[in-house]
Amino acid sequence: MTKRTGLIVTALAAVYLAWGSTYLGIRLAIHEMPPLFMCAVRFLIAGVLLIALGKLLREPWPTPTQWRGAAIAGILLLGLANGGVTLSERSVPSGIAALIAAATPLTLMVIERLRPDGERPGRIGYLGLLVGFSGVAVLLGPAFSGSTLLGRPGDLALLFGAQFCWALGTSFSSRGPVPTGLFVGSGAQALTAGLFHAVATTVTGELPRALGRSYDFQTWGAIGYLIVVGSFVGYTAYAFLVREVPPSLASSNAYVNPVVAVILGTTIAQEPMTPGILTGAALVVGAVALLAYPQWLKAKARRGATA
Repeated sequence: MTKRTGLIVTALAAVYLAWGSTYLGIRLAIHEMPPLFMCAVRFLIAGVLLIALGKLLREPWPTPTQWRGAAIAGILLLGLANGGVTLSERSVPSGIAALIAAATPLTLMVIERLRPDGERPGRIGYLGLLVGFSGVAVLLGPAFSGSTLLGRPGDLALLFGAQFCWALGTSFSSRGPVPTGLFVGSGAQALTAGLFHAVATTVTGELPRALGRSYDFQTWGAIGYLIVVGSFVGYTAYAFLVREVPPSLASSNAYVNPVVAVILGTTIAQEPMTPGILTGAALVVGAVALLAYPQWLKAKARRGATA
């Protein structure tokens, strides 16, 4: 194994573990700390540190227009979407949250199809939609029968709203005037989201309750893990992969992360695992891999043309 190959394998493992474990990290962090306050603390600190790292690497400072774009993306992706996931995990198991979030590419495809200038899916894309949404339906089977195994209905609804906001934010980020620097841009989004959550914490009345109590080591450790591993390790490894490998491989975390999240949730947090959940998980992950297949073919064709 060459040094470059070793770095690629290490970076892939880092992204898989870092972003696959954040769902369990969120659950542990909000066990004691109010969810919106936790998001405010997490993203304010992560935003400042990511921007500082970007400036250290001499990334360009965003223009006012790019700041505005980063603010919109940050509120959609980390404010509404990640905030919704965090709130939902008050009762929804972390593995289920990760699996439903993994269906975001399916929702994104629908949004793109509805846009006048959006990308039109081919036959494989429509097949992926059918398989993926079938998997989501299988996952939600217990909820349809009135069971609370998957969490409260309101929290499940929040999770689907969060998934829609993530897809909407992704669609905006691909076209909007966002910062060009990876770390400065990510930091700007995180900082905006942190301010958004700080306002939400105040408006909802969480702030006095959050400040009026002390937190154990598990809570602060989980928040530190989300900041260091989820933000720094994850983003750094992903930035390396984007430069060094085809997009199809760099984005493979989309169907690996939920598997990691389910394994961690089941083994560490003793979250439920049923045949229905396993079947739904296989369908959702398979659908996301199916959507990535045309991109893999295009990347392979480009490599062949330049060889």
